[in-house]
Amino acid sequence: MNRTAALALLIFVTPVSAQVYRWVDEQGTVHYSNAKPPPGVKATLFDPDAKAGPPSAESTECYTVRCQGERELLAIAGAPDLLFSDVFAAKNYTYLPTSGDPFTTTITVIGGRINHIERVRKF
Repeated sequence: MNRTAALALLIFVTPVSAQVYRWVDEQGTVHYSNAKPPPGVKATLFDPDAKAGPPSAESTECYTVRCQGERELLAIAGAPDLLFSDVFAAKNYTYLPTSGDPFTTTITVIGGRINHIERVRKF
């Protein structure tokens, strides 16, 4: 029993280094994914921990993949109803329930990465 628990802990503690692919589809949409792109699509490998540098061709505001990922989250989910930022660079985006979506959704972003998503049914 103890060996099994130690092995499971070792598996979860081992760092994971995933590859991030970037490609542009026929409609001009930029995609980032850890899955390989469709066959025949020219993709580049991206380092999500890259240091700040010149902005990409698609952006004049963001300098890192993390910043662009946070901006993409807002583009998809829309502007939050509540936004809270703390001194530790964590941002909490809260979306209040509507008749079409009866959940309060809170997305915690730390350093440009989604750290936690909480959905609580309100009605």
